[in-house]
Amino acid sequence: MNAGAVLNVAMAIGIGCLGIWYGSTHGFAEPLTPQSMLPDFSDGNALTYLSIIIYNYMGCEVIATFVDSMDNPKKDMPKAIIGGGLAIVAVYLFVSLGISTAVPHDQINLASGIADAVAIIAGERSLPFMLVSVGFLLSLFANMISWSHGVSSVTNQAAKEGNLPRVYARVDSKGRHVGSCVMNGICASALVLAKPLLESIGVGVFSIALSLDIVFTLAAYVPMFPAFLKLREIDPDRKRPFRVPGGRVVIRLFCWVPVVELVLSIIVACIPFNESSAELGKIPLLIGVIVIVLLGEVIRHVSHSRATERARALGIELPKAKMGPDVDWRRPRRPRRPKSADES
Repeated sequence: MNAGAVLNVAMAIGIGCLGIWYGSTHGFAEPLTPQSMLPDFSDGNALTYLSIIIYNYMGCEVIATFVDSMDNPKKDMPKAIIGGGLAIVAVYLFVSLGISTAVPHDQINLASGIADAVAIIAGERSLPFMLVSVGFLLSLFANMISWSHGVSSVTNQAAKEGNLPRVYARVDSKGRHVGSCVMNGICASALVLAKPLLESIGVGVFSIALSLDIVFTLAAYVPMFPAFLKLREIDPDRKRPFRVPGGRVVIRLFCWVPVVELVLSIIVACIPFNESSAELGKIPLLIGVIVIVLLGEVIRHVSHSRATERARALGIELPKAKMGPDVDWRRPRRPRRPKSADES
């Protein structure tokens, strides 16, 4: 993961420098004006890119899963999140500048934009193109490791709580989340094997998979902010490894503004706003989102029995209306009467 981070920054700086050199010697593919750098809000396609932009800045908080290995998380964690966020902004702006100098905005490919830009600047058989291509693949593997660690931590805990099947809760002798990682691999392999069939009916597997990932990643962040507020209300004096400063107004502002942005981004990414081919191309994504949400509800319902057992073990008392009329959370279990010697 450390090597992947170094590669990402090195490639971004290299592509940015190449782009500036190319633009100063051959001219810029797009004029560097405020109008060219901002999205056209009257264009539905440009609005769709906003969800991708927000998605690109997500993930720096996954470092929180490494709190246990930090010597002083109270000081180190805020520095890591803030410093990492600022570094990500600078890196993305610089690499975007390098790409924009060589490739017109309407011709940038979301999957191969970096390689396309370097191919134009230095040539398809040049050493910079080869280095960027290899570095890009290596960085993808590093990103998969870091993202999988964060996702497997969440799914493992959810399975322990009874909100996912038991297989996700399996760990090996070293505590690694084997169940979550194996299930992730099975799902990804199934998608790859289904690629020819899906593409034969006009469904682009990569674009749909990426779009689904973006939508559900955005959706997963939505409840985090109100959960943060709720945890502060019900347990304000709890000792925490690090604490977010600010009064009620500041904290609520920092929580609800991102929620509004996330919800709007999900709507823009999924729902067609006109009858253009680009907007109608969102329909398979919308269908996929609905199917996966329904499938998730079925899985949650099946796993619900273990969730009630977990809640009872923790002594949690929930209203009957939330969990169904047949579950009385406030009624303690009656201890079994010990059998007499004759009954035994």
